[in-house]
Amino acid sequence: MKRFHRIYLLTMLFSLSVLFSCSDNASGPDDGPSGRGQASFTITGDISGQKTGIAEFYSFSAFGVHSWTIDIFDIGPSTFELSFVRVGNSPISRPAPGNYSIGSDFLNSSGFTAFYTHGTGNNATEYAPLFSGFCSENTEEGGTLTIENSSDDRVSGKFEFKASDYDFDESGNCEVLGTITVKGEFDAKRTSLN
Repeated sequence: MKRFHRIYLLTMLFSLSVLFSCSDNASGPDDGPSGRGQASFTITGDISGQKTGIAEFYSFSAFGVHSWTIDIFDIGPSTFELSFVRVGNSPISRPAPGNYSIGSDFLNSSGFTAFYTHGTGNNATEYAPLFSGFCSENTEEGGTLTIENSSDDRVSGKFEFKASDYDFDESGNCEVLGTITVKGEFDAKRTSLN
C-alpha cells in the first residue's frame, strides 16, 4: 500500500509549522508550561484520551504564501501536536472573536484546517479533515473553531472537529484507516518564529 502524498505546498507549509512549533522558542531556561499558553482536549474514536499541552499562535509568510496558525503540543517527551491553520495568498490577520469552520478547503483563508498528529517520528499517525472530498463516506468531517478572546498577545477559545487518517490502495480507492473526534479549549500566547 502506498501512502498518499499531498501537494507540495501543503507539505511545505505543514512541515514548516511542525518544525517551528517543535523548536525551542521559549524566551529563557526558566520558562515552563506555566509561562506559556495552555490547552486541554479529549479524543474519542479509533484512539481516545485526554491531552494537555502548550498553546501558541503565530503567522508565517514565504514565497507569496501566508499562514496563521494555532499550535498545541507537549514536550518532555513530545507525544502529539494539534494545529489549526489558515492559508492565503495575502497576509492573514489575527482572527477576531467568532465561529470559524474547520474543513477540507486548505486554501480558503476564511476557515481553518486542523491536523492532529498522534505520536512522533515513523510511528506518528496524522488525522485531518483534509481529504474528505476523496472519501464520500466521510462527509461529516470538519467542525468549528470558536475564538472567544483575541488580542495581540493572547487568543483563546474552544474547538470540536472530526478527522480521519487516510490511505489509498493501488487502484486509487480511498481507505479510511481511523476516525477521531477532538474537542477542547485553548488559551494560546503569541510566539515568534525568529
